[in-house]
Amino acid sequence: MDKDKSIKEVERTLCRGSNFKIESEDFNKCIDHVIQLVKDSFMLFQMKSFSTSLFLSIAVIEEVGKIHVGLFTTRQTEVKKDPLRDHKRKQIMGSNYTISMGERLVNAIGMKRLEEIYSMSYSGQLKDLREKSIYCDYEDGGLMIPHECIDKQFSKDILLFAIESFDDNLVGYTKYSIERSKITDEIFESLLID
Repeated sequence: MDKDKSIKEVERTLCRGSNFKIESEDFNKCIDHVIQLVKDSFMLFQMKSFSTSLFLSIAVIEEVGKIHVGLFTTRQTEVKKDPLRDHKRKQIMGSNYTISMGERLVNAIGMKRLEEIYSMSYSGQLKDLREKSIYCDYEDGGLMIPHECIDKQFSKDILLFAIESFDDNLVGYTKYSIERSKITDEIFESLLID
């Protein structure tokens, strides 16, 4: 696990700027948006649609990274290859090292799985998995259907990671975010029972 990978990506993004800039009055709307994505992912997980749940969980990680950095970036109207529109970069920024510092996620999925998720995020494998979780494709001469590639445990682990990313990166900036995070905390606990 690279403690500096996410920070370096954030620094590069802040230096370049983005056309995505969160204004303080819009932050709570973003909190509601991420919570809705978590709820949708959880609902799909409960319906045993593990690949689609995984897709939305990865979207949560991306949105968390984008929103968090969008709070601090400078608006640039003409940014070539805007970093806050790049899936891999957003995944790296949403997978910052501080997520692993708390006990909740480590106790839920274990340090080995946590390190696997970080590695997938940093290497671009999570971006590839995002595509595989929603689109059918031919691979090694055969048709690959998303639900054949994603199992329940992995889908659950990524959802838990996404919730922790949300909690670690966005919860606490406003009283509203703290109050609303009770929803994602309940989902996190529900997943531990499943």
